[in-house]
Amino acid sequence: MCYYSAMKKIMFVVALVIGLVILIFGLLMFNPLVFLPHSRISIILPFPESVDSRTGLIPYGEKIEHNEANGNPDGHAGIDFGWNEKVEIIASHDGLISEVQNTSEGMNVTIRTLYYKTVYKELTDLSPKVKQFTTIKQGDLIGYPAIKERGSGETGPAGHGQVHWEFSSTSMAIDRLCPMGYFDVSSRARIEAIWAAVPENNQFKKLYPDICSGVFNGKEN
Repeated sequence: MCYYSAMKKIMFVVALVIGLVILIFGLLMFNPLVFLPHSRISIILPFPESVDSRTGLIPYGEKIEHNEANGNPDGHAGIDFGWNEKVEIIASHDGLISEVQNTSEGMNVTIRTLYYKTVYKELTDLSPKVKQFTTIKQGDLIGYPAIKERGSGETGPAGHGQVHWEFSSTSMAIDRLCPMGYFDVSSRARIEAIWAAVPENNQFKKLYPDICSGVFNGKEN
């Protein structure tokens, strides 16, 4: 009897621990706090204004290069900002650096607040201050776009750099958000000017005239 009683206690404790782990994981992943009233974050563009006139842009929701065939049924789930020069990539908001990941395309950095997060992909030469589980301030240097060499048959500059930038809720139940309603006044005017300068016959602008297109258009809550 003592053996079976002890086993029941152990199984109860194990079940309790597993239940708590699942509960904590669920709370972290779905973060119910985002559904409560809270102040909307104010974010800035992840690069200095001095390069705006030389900045290329591929918008949210674009399906020319990002489509169901390559695992993006909703289209491009972020904005690609590109340059033919070395550009400082800066933090769009204060937060905690929750992830620094090395990939085949460069370094990825995720910055979180309680309600929101931004992701910066395809970076190189990260700032020494960019370390997992440390804090960062809006405007602080994160790193630089990874330069991609010109492929066979391609024309144009010898290399180009871009950052794939995502703005999201911290809840998986909401995930990606359109950032247009979160940019401060200056940043919103800047990105609208950058997009307006893209020629009308550009394949991305021609088919996706809004910076947030498709399912991302108006998704700001």
